[in-house]
Amino acid sequence: MADSLGVALRRVLAWLPLTFLAWYLLAGPIASLVATFLQPVLRALSDGLIFRLESEGALIHAMIRLGGGQYGSLTVPPGRLAELILEGRPMIHGYGIPLFFALLLGLPRVPGKRLATLAAVSGLLALVAFGVAMGIGKSLLFDLDPAVSARLGLHQMQIDLIALGYQFGALILPAVVPLALWAGLHGQALLAMTRTGAAVDGIVRVS
Repeated sequence: MADSLGVALRRVLAWLPLTFLAWYLLAGPIASLVATFLQPVLRALSDGLIFRLESEGALIHAMIRLGGGQYGSLTVPPGRLAELILEGRPMIHGYGIPLFFALLLGLPRVPGKRLATLAAVSGLLALVAFGVAMGIGKSLLFDLDPAVSARLGLHQMQIDLIALGYQFGALILPAVVPLALWAGLHGQALLAMTRTGAAVDGIVRVS
């Protein structure tokens, strides 16, 4: 059992550099996909304050349009518009995805769960989008002048939820969710391999 488990873990370690390399090389397309998905969502939630999202390499730029007024040290004359740019980094919200694929490729899998696995991958990309959205929301609320975020008309509880969502989206969910999804999908196959190996070890010792 120890030998078979050790071989499986070595396969995971062998896959890890390749999955991280793939994650790095796919950073641009993933950023573009996330920006396309989030643009109508953030535009609607911000009542048009965030009017466009663009991807540039591995980064996402959220464009904010301000009308005439005073925003801290920024003065926008009446009848004029100013544009600010906030930056989102999808990669920091999906650092657990390469581990998910390394586990998927290196360890035994439960048959017949291809569609569920594809759904899990979609869920991981949605997790990245959530993290980016919370990061942009955090920057809008806490990094810019309060006169900008005041245009959203949010209550304190909503502001606190966005701050909490940012913490979860950047620190906790990227590490926990990929492991939980893999365990839910294919953890039984690893347990079955472990039990089978333990039974074989027992037979060998008795004989």
